Amino acid sequence: MIFNRRNQWFLSYQLIDRKNPVSFKSLKKLHPPKDRMWADPFPLKYNNEYHIFFEELYFGKKGHISAITIDSDGIVSDSVKIIDEDIHMSYPMVFSHNDNYYMIPETVES
Repeated sequence: MIFNRRNQWFLSYQLIDRKNPVSFKSLKKLHPPKDRMWADPFPLKYNNEYHIFFEELYFGKKGHISAITIDSDGIVSDSVKIIDEDIHMSYPMVFSHNDNYYMIPETVES
């Protein structure tokens, strides 16, 4: 199966700027490499940076959880694989409790 950018999922974002309202046209797009897709993002602001956790799926394989960081100047890091198990994972939900952060990814297949 061949995918191109028109058929490939991507992430989009806009850093909050109180002077300029968020609009669909103002969103910046983050395209994954051509051999994979990104889906189900979960943003978290921590120490003046935005950490975006998401499902990363190489076409034809199981999904794992990856992350990117966007700093206060809008500079985006490369994606980093953070959880990779023998099962498919998606929808990473992050929450804090007693000053610690936890993640529960969706793993319905297991």
